[in-house]
Amino acid sequence: MNSSSLSPRPPFFTGRTIVVTFIAAGLVILLLHDLQGAGFATDRLKRIHELEAREAQLYEQLAQKDAQRESQRSIYIDRIRRGEAQLREHALEIMALRGRR
Repeated sequence: MNSSSLSPRPPFFTGRTIVVTFIAAGLVILLLHDLQGAGFATDRLKRIHELEAREAQLYEQLAQKDAQRESQRSIYIDRIRRGEAQLREHALEIMALRGRR
């Protein structure tokens, strides 16, 4: 046997192991950070979808209220027109009655 095969590992190997360990740890940290960021992005996307759904619901309610108000408006306009027509008729009747005297 040769004496070089029985010697302990050279010190640079230990240094190389430390460097590889630090690189691996850095990669793990980056991976965990990206996963946390992805979770944050997923939460944001979920919140955006919830807000869009709520916004659509509110627009639907607004459209229903607009339709209801437009219906009420047309009813009131018809009532006003009928009232105006009745006033014109009464004015004509009063003029006719005054003309008979």
